Amino acid sequence: MSIVSNSPLYWPILGELQFEGYLRVITIVTVCYDYVLTIGREVDFVFVSFARPTQQINISQPYRKGLGH
Repeated sequence: MSIVSNSPLYWPILGELQFEGYLRVITIVTVCYDYVLTIGREVDFVFVSFARPTQQINISQPYRKGLGH
């Protein structure tokens, strides 16, 4: 059986623990919100830009010189 104490001695510790919990929730929400806002631009930048034929030619140009082409 657990002991329940409503002593004012523990209030500062409980306040700090509650504040840390709020900070964790705020951090997770902020990271998720930023991810949701920028995922479209990230997909366009990383995946769509590499799928364009002109980009593939420009990316492979420096390597073709080393192959004797």
